Amino acid sequence: MRAGPGKTGRMTTHRSAPHSGTQSERLDALLRAARAGEGRASCRLGDLYRQGEAVEQDWDEAFRWYSLGASQGDAHAQNNLATLFLHGIGCLPEETRAVFWYRKSAAQGHATAQANLGKRYLRGEGVAPDPLEAFRWFEAASRQGDLGGMWELAMMVRFGRGVARDLLAAVQLCLAAARGGLVAAEVTLGDCLDELQDLALAGDATASRYLCEMHHLGLGVAPVPPLTWTWIRWAKVHCRPAADPDRAAEIESTFAFYEQWLSAEIRAEGERVLAALLRPLPGIPPRRAGSRERPPPRVRYKRRSRS
Repeated sequence: MRAGPGKTGRMTTHRSAPHSGTQSERLDALLRAARAGEGRASCRLGDLYRQGEAVEQDWDEAFRWYSLGASQGDAHAQNNLATLFLHGIGCLPEETRAVFWYRKSAAQGHATAQANLGKRYLRGEGVAPDPLEAFRWFEAASRQGDLGGMWELAMMVRFGRGVARDLLAAVQLCLAAARGGLVAAEVTLGDCLDELQDLALAGDATASRYLCEMHHLGLGVAPVPPLTWTWIRWAKVHCRPAADPDRAAEIESTFAFYEQWLSAEIRAEGERVLAALLRPLPGIPPRRAGSRERPPPRVRYKRRSRS
């Protein structure tokens, strides 16, 4: 169950230390521990029945063991039980009970549950819609490195849902999530490309640095080393200095890195693209000396196509 649009909740799996003995002996050990009140063991049994690992897949049994683990205080079991209630798997769908258990798990610091709870507040599922609460829980999940939470937070910021719109903050979050492998975040980077280019060409150094990183890593666009150099060079030479000292330092360090890492041939090709960006289109008068206005770009680089 992946993060993304629609009524979804994500589940997690307990990774227990391996036990010695046969598969049957390991299962018996889990059963004894679960019946003795160990929530982690109960949750692990729920995982096994959910995934059909070492036992035949049985959603009713998964629901039973997750219910026991949740009542024993295991945060993973609480999150997974909530997701079963949300989707009506092994039980009747009950959004309010899903929210109850997501909140129990999220309060223990479970990052996936925090992101799942944020979705419920954003979409009004089992609870009254509350964008501010949604933002709070997505932010909490994001701080723990939850990729789905980062993407959801980015969407709120990108479109100004309950918060001020900030494209650069959205791109920063999507870059982090895309580097972690979240496809939805990479798709969003491609969707933001035109607007990000407009900001960079208008003199925003941070937007230009993000374009440099996107082309270097191939996130949302094709990986093109010359454009990696074009955009970081544009940020350093043709953009307004970043007002934030940290962002200014990032641009300087990024420029120094690529100046050393990229070959002279790649940098030369990037300089040719840079010259093309600075050259006005036919019929457009050249810039006046000292003017900070940017001419319309000659070249537009589109998002990477997907088969």
